[in-house]
Amino acid sequence: MTRYRDCINTFREVGLTSRNHLIVHCSPSPPAGLQGGFETLLAALLESCESLITPSFTPQTMIVPETGPQKNALDYGSYHEQNRQAVFYHPDLPSTHMSEPFVSIVRDHPQAHRSSHPILSFTGINADELLDEQTLLSPFEPIRSLAELDGDVLLIGTDHTFNTTIHYAEQVAGRRSFTRWALTRSGAVTCPGFPGCAAGFNTLRPRLDAVIRCADLGSTAVSLIPARDLIQTVVGWIHVEPAALLCSNPDCAFCCTVHTEIKADHAH
Repeated sequence: MTRYRDCINTFREVGLTSRNHLIVHCSPSPPAGLQGGFETLLAALLESCESLITPSFTPQTMIVPETGPQKNALDYGSYHEQNRQAVFYHPDLPSTHMSEPFVSIVRDHPQAHRSSHPILSFTGINADELLDEQTLLSPFEPIRSLAELDGDVLLIGTDHTFNTTIHYAEQVAGRRSFTRWALTRSGAVTCPGFPGCAAGFNTLRPRLDAVIRCADLGSTAVSLIPARDLIQTVVGWIHVEPAALLCSNPDCAFCCTVHTEIKADHAH
């Protein structure tokens, strides 16, 4: 059995203190044998840091128009069924992000607040200043602000395919982002700055050896990475290798679009 005190000790082992600001990513299931599950995990986190945010993304609000900008990783006119099933964004809409079971516990906390982006919202506790930075034009501004506070990325039982900070770093490096559209109570809204594919993100792991701190919570791996270091590593790598972090799936519309852009840049 793993208990609250074990969580506290593990978080101390990776270097958390009451001054840390975190973006947290959790696996869909709590650490095996953790008494109290995600509720215990969140309580230990709040004891071990100053503030935290977590993605609470809602792609179920997305619709696709019949026509739109080119090089946008969409086959316009073929999303009629998805459009019929799309739902309107509202602040209590459940996330379909991979971390949703943990996100729902965060969202239900009495001190939690959620940003208002209809697709890429974040939910946080003691993090209103970070959440308030988000706009439709700049959905990852909370991560930028977190990095400026010397904040950290905390992975609990997950790998880097969950790591939203890498998406922000890609955009800092100048990599193409995309445009999507979402249903809101005020009508359909345009949402630029949508990220691409995360399937290749685990190739980053060896490049973080100098800054990552790891420990085990029972059988669950816990990793802490300074957000500023992670962003600098990703930006530097993409500047040297423009195709870094892209996946190898020939059917991935996101990565194929970026690959095509890289080839066009090299041709010039």
